Amino acid sequence: MKTKHNFKRTLFALLILFVFSSSSVLTAQKSNNSNHLIIIAKMNNGILDLTCTSGCNWSNISLPLNKTSVINDNGEVTSENRSSESNFQFSIAKTNTGIKLSAIKGVSWTTLDVKLSEGYRQTITEGGLAH
Repeated sequence: MKTKHNFKRTLFALLILFVFSSSSVLTAQKSNNSNHLIIIAKMNNGILDLTCTSGCNWSNISLPLNKTSVINDNGEVTSENRSSESNFQFSIAKTNTGIKLSAIKGVSWTTLDVKLSEGYRQTITEGGLAH
């Protein structure tokens, strides 16, 4: 009789342990998959400086704005490193008042017109512009 009681107690303790460890694994998986895109754009002496703080495999990129550039989670896209395996991708072109971003994939916006004067910072996310 005592053995049955100990077995039930042990089984109950294992069940509780399993439930708590499963929920913490699911929470960890959710937080790893929610790696949101955060890029800070700043105009510096006519050069566009991009700093990615989340969602990229790069941290800083500086782009001259004499041509349209394409950016993805791995950096600036060129004909040599073009890949369809990126999480996001957008183009950047100079305008009279700043830059125009055009979505290619992985963001919820289609185009963003960003007014960037010298030294001003603008945060760009997968959802649009943030303040």
